[in-house]
Amino acid sequence: MDRMDGEPESQLQLEHATFSLASERAGHGCYLKLRGTNPRHARPCRGEIDVLGSFSHALPPGGSSLMAWLLPLKLRNFPASDFRGDRFEARFGLGLYRLSHTTLLSRLQGFATAGDPVIMLEIADTDTAQVLTRFPTRASLISAALENDDDRNIVYRGARCAIPRRSAGLRLFRWWLLPLLALAGIAWMTLRSASAVALVPSLLPHTNRSIATALPPYPESMMQAWNLGGLLAQLNSTSSTAAAETLLQQAANITGRDSLTLEQLQAIPALIEATEAHTSILARARGMFSFINLIWLVSIVGIAVSIGPSVYHITKPIQDWLKRVCKQVLDRVIIPFARWAHENGVFELVAYTAALTVCVDGIRMPREYGEMVTLSGIVALAPCMAYSTFLHGGSVIKRLHPDTVTQMMSVWYGLCWFPFAIYYQSTLMAYASTALGASALGFGVACYGMCYVIGFRSKNALQRATVTAGLVLDLLGLAVVLDMSGPKLLAPFASPMTVLGGVVHFMGLLIISSRWYHHDTDLSYTARQALFIGSTGILAAAGFVLGFPGMANTATVFTVLYCMEKYTEFHLELKWNGWVLMLMLSATLYRCALHLHSHPEYVIGAVNMLGSTVN
Repeated sequence: MDRMDGEPESQLQLEHATFSLASERAGHGCYLKLRGTNPRHARPCRGEIDVLGSFSHALPPGGSSLMAWLLPLKLRNFPASDFRGDRFEARFGLGLYRLSHTTLLSRLQGFATAGDPVIMLEIADTDTAQVLTRFPTRASLISAALENDDDRNIVYRGARCAIPRRSAGLRLFRWWLLPLLALAGIAWMTLRSASAVALVPSLLPHTNRSIATALPPYPESMMQAWNLGGLLAQLNSTSSTAAAETLLQQAANITGRDSLTLEQLQAIPALIEATEAHTSILARARGMFSFINLIWLVSIVGIAVSIGPSVYHITKPIQDWLKRVCKQVLDRVIIPFARWAHENGVFELVAYTAALTVCVDGIRMPREYGEMVTLSGIVALAPCMAYSTFLHGGSVIKRLHPDTVTQMMSVWYGLCWFPFAIYYQSTLMAYASTALGASALGFGVACYGMCYVIGFRSKNALQRATVTAGLVLDLLGLAVVLDMSGPKLLAPFASPMTVLGGVVHFMGLLIISSRWYHHDTDLSYTARQALFIGSTGILAAAGFVLGFPGMANTATVFTVLYCMEKYTEFHLELKWNGWVLMLMLSATLYRCALHLHSHPEYVIGAVNMLGSTVN
């Protein structure tokens, strides 16, 4: 068979190809039989079959995306020994146990009815990706060979165009095109929020009223309370009307209001006292809105999870109704348009556009609830990415390691959360971004029925995540010690980095310090213990001194776990009495704590020394 320009060169010279029905399982599967010469002495060990060509119109709706996930199909029981000589005669089983003869023949008949396009069957070496052989055929030829079982040749000999192999790079680019554009759009709308609000039309109806306008004025920080108290003292001591109006306007600016009356300013001390006692209308209103936000968050997750199945179940009876009322419109307009929009990425583009528009609507709204609207847009990007993966990523994912796919998805989605966490100074969004970053490093949580697993996907992931989390904690502490102004934008990440980063780092060190940890490392058992104790001690001290209670508490928890682990090792391996060891350690710690409390000048001196060093 002659090779056309643009087609890859085959290792085998095909002379004859045919299909026949299989009998491994009654009524299921078929055999592909090939015969020819082996001029290049190819010696494949594993093989796969792919179907190429412009035949998506002959598939049912969604069939092209499903084909991308199934192809290339690995050939089980590949007859490698049949290709050892100068000539070969091989037989491959396809769908021997799951593909019924009825389904196979009906699909081939559908292909033939839809124009009987020329398709290219390609057999390739799985290990080297070299093409063993490829030949054009038609569904009608395959169907005739199956029905007659007469060993007829199914190779198409008529005029045809070159059918090149699919480009892996082009498929990868198309898969990530819209997700990366969405990421660029997020960066743009957070850096140029005014331009985004002006250019993007609103999708959700809303008003610009905030919760604060419906509540009495209240200081958001102790500094605001101090300034308001000073302004109130000046008002009480002045008799000038103009000065009083100026002071009241200053007080209004501090509380974020357009205007403020003297009675409202005088009521603030009583409101602060009632709020601290959790009896004020302000505390109760904020508590109620916190509960409303929780309901909102649950509803966002519920919508993201149920929207796909709901659309399917809602449109199913509509399709039945349309079939009865206007079957022609359904078959000739609606289904073809929906199919075209699905296969050409129109639905995909609309989905990403809607999700990003919701994010812009959140920026347009007051921050008190605009953050939750933006959060719903970010959550909607997850099913958008799943749709892109289903549409374009099937054949690419099959050639990637599962851990690589997890890392790619985690990095992309974590970067989606990151700009909004900074824009809103949102700790919730920062936790989401940090958790996805930990997942990209190899740390994760899984549920297996009645068992929850927290840990690392591999030993390499363990070391990678432990070192990275430790460096992040060190850099965070260094930024505070050096009083760097830049990281103040990363303030919402302080809690998730110290808590989640601490969990990843300390859990990794806890595993590494175990006597039963075996890995290719030059660190001795004693060195691993020193690594855990030194790192935990330094980070715990940094947490207490630098104001990171999450990191300090996490270090304390894992210190207790470390002591339990060492006790277990001594008890099971060395047969020592653990009670005496625990008593000695506890007595030592008790005496140290008592001594420091009895001599606080040591602690104060250490803090003053640290402060003078920083200054």
